[in-house]
Amino acid sequence: MLNDPRLTRLFVKLMMPGSHVIQQVEAKGMHVDQERLFERIAILQGEIKERKEGMQEFIEPKMLKHFPSGEFNYRSPQQVSRLLYSSKKRGGLGLTPMLETKTGNWSTNEEALQEYIEHPFIQYLFALRTLEGKWMNTYLLPWSTKLDRHSRLHTTYKLYGTVTGRLSGDLQQVPRDSFIRSVFGAPPGWLRVDADFSQIELRIAAHIAHERTMRRMFLLDQDIHSMQASNILGKPPVELTKEERKMAKAVNFGYLYGMYPTKFQKYAKINYGVDVTMAEAEVSREAYFRMFPDLVKWHERQRRLVNANQQVTGPMGRIRHLPDIMSPDRGVRMEAERQAINSPVQGTATDITLFAMIKLQPMLKPSEAAMVMTLHDGIGFEIREDKVDYYAPIIQETMENLPLKKTFGFDPSIPIKAEVEHGTHWKGNDDASGLGFTGYS
Repeated sequence: MLNDPRLTRLFVKLMMPGSHVIQQVEAKGMHVDQERLFERIAILQGEIKERKEGMQEFIEPKMLKHFPSGEFNYRSPQQVSRLLYSSKKRGGLGLTPMLETKTGNWSTNEEALQEYIEHPFIQYLFALRTLEGKWMNTYLLPWSTKLDRHSRLHTTYKLYGTVTGRLSGDLQQVPRDSFIRSVFGAPPGWLRVDADFSQIELRIAAHIAHERTMRRMFLLDQDIHSMQASNILGKPPVELTKEERKMAKAVNFGYLYGMYPTKFQKYAKINYGVDVTMAEAEVSREAYFRMFPDLVKWHERQRRLVNANQQVTGPMGRIRHLPDIMSPDRGVRMEAERQAINSPVQGTATDITLFAMIKLQPMLKPSEAAMVMTLHDGIGFEIREDKVDYYAPIIQETMENLPLKKTFGFDPSIPIKAEVEHGTHWKGNDDASGLGFTGYS
């Protein structure tokens, strides 16, 4: 590192001060609305019970004798596989298996069951995996046992937690749904303030790739998702629906790093709740790269770089070593090439967010404002109600005008934008993934 001045600068100017800021964020913790938390635990218990009862309608008594306890356990891949793929004569559902696991068994993961997504049993199964396996057992119940006497949850972060440079931590996979996120709020007299970089990965990629069309859109402050939807559907932006724009959002982020149609189908469904046919995925991919042809050249350039150097470097100096590019396994090499494309973008987005936290921390007077979390490209604050109008513009101005060139020699050719919102609780998506939880704030 001492022989690389850019890495040394990154360590001194970002990683070391960043570790001190993260420590303060962890010590402060996030305020939890306990009444709302336990209310939602109770709601989930009812929803889980209802789906388990619905699932039982598909399990014949003669199938139960194959299970050790005489009861069906949806968490057991072996039991789920037996039930799904056994013939109807044997009490199973008689579905045709699609994928094998690495050990040679028939898979029961989401990808393997996509063709049967409309089957009521599969819907119960997926709902239970989300409601009980993730929402209840991974988030709400553990949170309820970890609160301090001030109703605060102290999360942890690791600056070194991922090879891409992204932070790892307790909240990095938290669902977007407001049903979960909005259990976090602010104590009486304070408000929750969330500041997010706007489309930061797209902006960084446009800069690195020298993508002319995308750069022009950002410089003209156009809505890139609406423009993409208009490009794919042939409709004027003013006539687009919310769902059509959401589809375009999935397209923009999904294909940015070269994703292929098959994977895009799953990505769009899981991340945006958008159902896409294979034909639609193929059309959208072709339209995407026709609109942004310089991305293809960038992808090819990154592949050449990693094959030549076994590493790639981001615009702020962060290095991603990719020795797997030398593997005799073609699949392993292809994954290294994919990482060569996305790592410089994702790592830079995290570095910018961390740098913003470093710059903002000294501006916050503890009796008036505090930084309480970071997630991906956003930062969460608690600010006294009568001080929100004072701090919100400072936060946005700081995030949009970071001294990146002066500090790291990185001069973005596209403006960095931030959005700042405030309320009593942390906002999420209003539609809880189609699971029936709507109208929660």
